[in-house]
Amino acid sequence: MQPPHPNLSTPSRKEAKADWSCLPPELLEQISERLNSEIYIFRFRSVCSWWRDCTPRYPNNHSSWELPEFPDSDEVFYVRRLSKQHIYLIKPPQHQQTLCPWLIRIGRDLNGNLHLWHPFDGCQSSLLFAPFYLARSLIDFNHLPVLDLEHKFRIHEADSPDRYVHDGKVIVATGKGGGKPLDLMTYDNFQELKILRYGVGSWKSIPTIERSLWGDICIFKGKLCVADKNGRTVMIESDYSVHLLANPVYGAEFKFLVVESECVSLLLVDCHGLTSADEDGIRFDVFRLDEKNKRWIKLRSLENRVLFMGDDCSFCVSASNLCIGNGNCIIYSRDYNFHSIEQVESRMRIFHLDQDRVSPLSDYPDYFKLFWPPPEWIVEHHS
Repeated sequence: MQPPHPNLSTPSRKEAKADWSCLPPELLEQISERLNSEIYIFRFRSVCSWWRDCTPRYPNNHSSWELPEFPDSDEVFYVRRLSKQHIYLIKPPQHQQTLCPWLIRIGRDLNGNLHLWHPFDGCQSSLLFAPFYLARSLIDFNHLPVLDLEHKFRIHEADSPDRYVHDGKVIVATGKGGGKPLDLMTYDNFQELKILRYGVGSWKSIPTIERSLWGDICIFKGKLCVADKNGRTVMIESDYSVHLLANPVYGAEFKFLVVESECVSLLLVDCHGLTSADEDGIRFDVFRLDEKNKRWIKLRSLENRVLFMGDDCSFCVSASNLCIGNGNCIIYSRDYNFHSIEQVESRMRIFHLDQDRVSPLSDYPDYFKLFWPPPEWIVEHHS
């Protein structure tokens, strides 16, 4: 073990106090390996020069990963690359914790330019917020409480960084501390499940789900997971072997997988009538994974949690972190192909599990103002 920082003297037993700057490098590295977000590692390394020197800076190699075309694709081959976006909950300073936080999606294009989107924007052109196009001057990640809620990946044409070439959901399993990508999973143009391993130049098919039955994919406990439309859920190991996580629950046609915070549990959301024009018929049932018995257990309540469901990412947040009075609801959108912020707002809905009904999100200002416009405190903080 290396000695503590050479400029630090060893205090006497009477004067001994906990000096965090003297932690041994082995312990610092173990702590950093448990941080599941680049922003948390960035903050960890910013504490002092000793922590920065002893903590590996895990490179973000997503954009350098060249993705091959899908097998049997009828598209002209071009180089594809991957970009990563983060959904952040930006909270007010400690002395203003009663104010409303802000939910925003932030990411860089292949040229390194920073963009901001509404979290529910699913269209291929970014909803770039003109007054706040310089996100680095808008959000001070060192002085504001920030929760990294979810990651979203997009596949681009390398020669046209603004052009997305794959609309399907993309998930990526990464190394420790959000390091280099290990495996990418998505569905190809024919709805067949495909996995691409970092450093391997071809896609591998995983014949675990019939094309007509695929439902949702996610990363749970660092592993690739797949649920079909019946709720049968499997986990794919590093050697491509597959084992059953949960037996089917059947029910509705649409299934969403939601990983709860810190990957402690996995939820399955069963969506009834989601494509119906009559919103009175829309209903959601939520299940939690019982890993031991390989089954889904229906929940009567989400308690103080709020589920956010998007077309290609879903996440869970506590009502206390959102600074709202109660949770037990699901926020989603009726459509994800938007061309303006007004369209986003008009299509957003909320389903309260205790009331078993859908309402426009605009009927609930405490929830609605989480998204847009940016709260006044963040404008004042960066003015």
